[in-house]
Amino acid sequence: MHIVLIIGLLILVVGVGPLISLILLENLGLIKLPDSSKETPQSKLIVFLGFLAMVSIPVGILLMLIGGVFTLI
Repeated sequence: MHIVLIIGLLILVVGVGPLISLILLENLGLIKLPDSSKETPQSKLIVFLGFLAMVSIPVGILLMLIGGVFTLI
């Protein structure tokens, strides 16, 4: 069941990592995110990364909990 723990962790890293990196780069001033409400490729990317993070957090945590319980049994 260790593989389930690893899969859950990978889902979290792949889902949340790019969004956190994008936020950090914007906060450090290395990139500029669009402020307008017009639809641009950057805004589509931000929406996609937000959706990916929103889906991956519960799925990754659930898989890690299931793997942890079965590892202890």
